Amino acid sequence: MSAGARHLIWRDGRPRWEPSPSARTLGFKGRDLKDDAGNWLSMEQAIAAAEEVNRKVDEIRTEVGRRSKPTTPPTDPTLETLPKRIDEIIRTQETRRWKRQASEDGPSLHKAGYVYFLWAGDAVKIGFSVNPLRRLTSLETGVSAPIARIAVVPGTLADERRLHNRFHRQRSHGEWFRATKELNRIVMDMIELGTAKIP
Repeated sequence: MSAGARHLIWRDGRPRWEPSPSARTLGFKGRDLKDDAGNWLSMEQAIAAAEEVNRKVDEIRTEVGRRSKPTTPPTDPTLETLPKRIDEIIRTQETRRWKRQASEDGPSLHKAGYVYFLWAGDAVKIGFSVNPLRRLTSLETGVSAPIARIAVVPGTLADERRLHNRFHRQRSHGEWFRATKELNRIVMDMIELGTAKIP
């Protein structure tokens, strides 16, 4: 039963905030509404708490909306979107270990980081970065077509170069390649395996 504020529900007389599907994609999870002592909130307190969470969700949606450009719908629905995929990768233990190692290493082909794939128009950029979120922000202004999607997997600069060599026939310029079915299939395999090693 819903009462008083968006996404506030009552289960057996107990208040709970349940996010919408779009709020879940931003990383919000359902939560029981209790005070610091673990006691259930009253109706008025629960409404206030739910409204506060809703304000946070709205602020993040607004911020994400400011950062993102209008995009063309992905032509390959099997590829995942930027926020969801990056969150999954960054939260893994392996990635934390790689980030720690990357900060300790000097520049080298085997420096740990991420190989990213950025689709814009009918092309895909295959690049390497220790911080793909920062890199994406800098790329948004330099890409002529709207960014449709991005995928990220743990990898090294050597992995990126191996992929450049593998797809040299599809290269259009620099790190940009034609987004062929073969390239998309291999990228999907790498995403499923969670590695930049060519399957």
